[in-house]
Amino acid sequence: MASAALATGAARLQHNGRIMGGQRAHAAIGTAAEDEIEALRRGAGRDGIPVPAYQTLGIDMRSVEAGAAVVRVPVSPYLTAPDGGLLPGTFAVLADACCGAAIVSAMAGGGATLTAQLRVEFIRPLPAGHTWIEGRAEADAVDEETGLARAEIVDEADRLLGVASMRIMRTSMQKVPPGTVVPAAPVRFGAPENPAGNTAERQAKRPVYGLAGVASRFADSGQSTWRIRPPLAAANSYGMTHGGVLGLIAHEVASDAIRSATGPGEELLPLDLVLNFYRGVPVSAGHAVATARVTHRGRRFVVAEGEVIGPDGRRALRLSVGAQIRTVPGA
Repeated sequence: MASAALATGAARLQHNGRIMGGQRAHAAIGTAAEDEIEALRRGAGRDGIPVPAYQTLGIDMRSVEAGAAVVRVPVSPYLTAPDGGLLPGTFAVLADACCGAAIVSAMAGGGATLTAQLRVEFIRPLPAGHTWIEGRAEADAVDEETGLARAEIVDEADRLLGVASMRIMRTSMQKVPPGTVVPAAPVRFGAPENPAGNTAERQAKRPVYGLAGVASRFADSGQSTWRIRPPLAAANSYGMTHGGVLGLIAHEVASDAIRSATGPGEELLPLDLVLNFYRGVPVSAGHAVATARVTHRGRRFVVAEGEVIGPDGRRALRLSVGAQIRTVPGA
């Protein structure tokens, strides 16, 4: 099964040198050192320091070569929506992992890198009953300072669920010493929800809130606010909140705002998620604040925009989330 999946992924990425119908730029694609690529294959940073968020979420680095990566994210309590399907923000976790590996494996010279921009376009949601989603990424352009990659996100039946792109930049940030960042055991955030409980009780016990370190949350009249303190288990190898986890949080905060502006008989289908990162959000530090508000509410389309303010009071990222509004038949 693994070899078949890899072969399918390679075929998608290598067919006529195209991905998602676009011609690859092949701009200054290089290669990292072999030991750095091997570290990426193990789910670590290029210098071998583990990525706690990968261990917490069970991220599986299926294949990493210079400029290309295939990564799987398994379904877990942290990433499961109340209806049993997959949280849309999971696509951001996967996109960051596969696109990031594709870029840094083609970036020579070592050094630290951080996500600068991440975009996800949703094609179809993943309902309950599936066990994983897979991202197949290829670097389009990499130079000494920046890199750009695109990816396809598919399910077990090789159906296209979404597409993503990510840009990263080299940074002067120092890595944390080995052993400093240790992932907490997943059980720390509790067991799956109790279906017998009422809606408020189930929402309060959702494991994703533990992963985000939610201290408080509020949503009403198209606005939402989360006060968060992400734990070590959500970290990258720099001791900052992993970019994909921030994407997951951003989508959940925006979805809270959007849901508070929709009425009975309306359901939401995710359309896109756009993130612009300015600086990292340290884990286990002071509280950060994530906010979102609905900036457009039409009959069929709604958009929420917002930001995350770090513990130091500075803006860490900007976010935009779009969703389609669909009337539930018979509601």
